[in-house]
Amino acid sequence: SMPQPIEQLIFSAFDVHVSAKPLADPGLFAPGARFLADLDAYRKLAVAAQSPDLPHFRVFPLKGELGHNHFWRQFEQARAPVASGVHDFLLPLRCRPKSFVATVRVPPMPTPVSVRATVWLWPFAWSSLVEFSFRAPLSLNDLCTISEGLRSDPPPFTLAAAPTSLSGIFKFLTDSLLKDITAPGKAISPPPAVSRHVVLAAFQPVNAPLLGYRSRSMPKQWSDADRALMHRVLLGRPVPIWELAERERRSAFLLTEFAGGKSFALTDFSRGSLLMLRPVSDKSRRRDRVRCLAANLRHCSLAGLALTEAIHGAKRFPVGNSTLDDLAKTAADTLENLPDSYPNPFCRAFLEENSRVQRARSALQTATQTAAPPTAGQA
Repeated sequence: SMPQPIEQLIFSAFDVHVSAKPLADPGLFAPGARFLADLDAYRKLAVAAQSPDLPHFRVFPLKGELGHNHFWRQFEQARAPVASGVHDFLLPLRCRPKSFVATVRVPPMPTPVSVRATVWLWPFAWSSLVEFSFRAPLSLNDLCTISEGLRSDPPPFTLAAAPTSLSGIFKFLTDSLLKDITAPGKAISPPPAVSRHVVLAAFQPVNAPLLGYRSRSMPKQWSDADRALMHRVLLGRPVPIWELAERERRSAFLLTEFAGGKSFALTDFSRGSLLMLRPVSDKSRRRDRVRCLAANLRHCSLAGLALTEAIHGAKRFPVGNSTLDDLAKTAADTLENLPDSYPNPFCRAFLEENSRVQRARSALQTATQTAAPPTAGQA
């Protein structure tokens, strides 16, 4: 009999909150979190042996990631310098909650699986990333069951042994962070700019049949029924074949191919991505390499959306705050540089075809074109 097409699933979901207000008014930050608005202190963090501790989170400067995480290394290099040095605020801190015990269980999982959480913290934004991994032979139908089960009632997650939903976990992380960074009597509580973006990475076994998603470079293709199931996983609801045909005809989603179409990603900008990943042929490292690719695509989505929302957030401020003006400018230029610095087909398409990213960049270009001649690539 045919092997199941998937051997492991890594689920990740993140939200994005943006508040540029504390950079304009550092008194909004708690005394123990003022380093977030102090450029010198923030810069020193990147090379400090000992990082600051928040009451509910352990804080790690990004330097730990730069050694082994390809995306963040390229992100650091893509930052567009501004004279004030505000571009150093673009490197986030990685925060791990000190007391976080969460599990998830949806069919076909026989037992609960543990859930990990990380909060990526910038001086102007934060993003809570919630992840779990499930290893078992899975069909596309199983993926649909999991994807829909995660939104179901009763809620499939537990947090400190109490049943909760994914939104409940996001709320717990945001509440914990705000307790730590907000000055007594003050409020920094923006509603989420992105309330949930999901990246589902489905890893295929080495012996799974080689199939493309309507790929010119692949001799065999996934069937209509299977492709409809993939869209069901992405959208969290049934997708009939007629709707699949319509979605494909209108290009209502983004298709990104890797390794000549052997692996691919389907992206719906308002919901997230489904990654169908095959091991590369190099035996020793093959699983590591597709895991790294999945992590890079997750961080690219998260950082791209955080910078985009930061630009939209900074634009809502009264003009004339130079820190926020510089922040919006360096964020927009960094989004512009990133596809060249990290030349991954997903990263390029995600940043160049996402209309909200485009609007953020063009709003600034119109504002700055009057002030400066366009550089190559903008003209």
